Amino acid sequence: MTSEGLLRDRIAALFDAPVAVVHGAPAIVAGDLFPEEREHVRRAVPKRQAEFGTARVCARIALAELGYAAQALHPWPDRSPRWPEGAVGTITHCDDFCAVVVARAGEARGLGLDAEPDAPLEAALVPLICTPRELAWLDTRPPADRGHLAKIVFCAKEAFYKCQYPTTRAYLDFLDVAIDLQPGPRRFSVRIVGREVPHARLAEDARGRFDVADGRVLAGATL
Repeated sequence: MTSEGLLRDRIAALFDAPVAVVHGAPAIVAGDLFPEEREHVRRAVPKRQAEFGTARVCARIALAELGYAAQALHPWPDRSPRWPEGAVGTITHCDDFCAVVVARAGEARGLGLDAEPDAPLEAALVPLICTPRELAWLDTRPPADRGHLAKIVFCAKEAFYKCQYPTTRAYLDFLDVAIDLQPGPRRFSVRIVGREVPHARLAEDARGRFDVADGRVLAGATL
């Protein structure tokens, strides 16, 4: 199996549902976009055009694995991804990397994928990202591991935000969510701790996994 195939399988393993995964490096692909997609990013900087276009191309390939015909995938007004009826999905961008994961809505209510460079979270950001309980847990870990573990916490929160948003339409702050990492099995669970949010009990149904591959931290959340 190619390295691309191995990475695809590792991303798929992050989810508690059968999923289709497609990934690639962002590139300008205007010729492969539908007119409304090209119009959506017509005024965007090249980096944004590449990320947006590559995500749509990857999404159409992944959706084809589920039996969907090629169609425009322009986002909702809030810029969140718009999926065909009966499908759920998630998109992530990281440096020179783009990945899309899709599933049938009967298999999952929501999916969230986040990818980040495999580097420690900046020390100044840690108290902005981590709750007091998470900070206390990090303090129990070897000092050399704390920045890396904080990056995994960040990645897991981003995955959960994407996973829950299509159902709740709620914007969550980093301190609204607490992540309980299980480094051994590379799993995590989620709790809403900061405030009242719609459908907060969804966190109890979320299942999360993380991995480190090809120089990236990866986290996937499934509802």
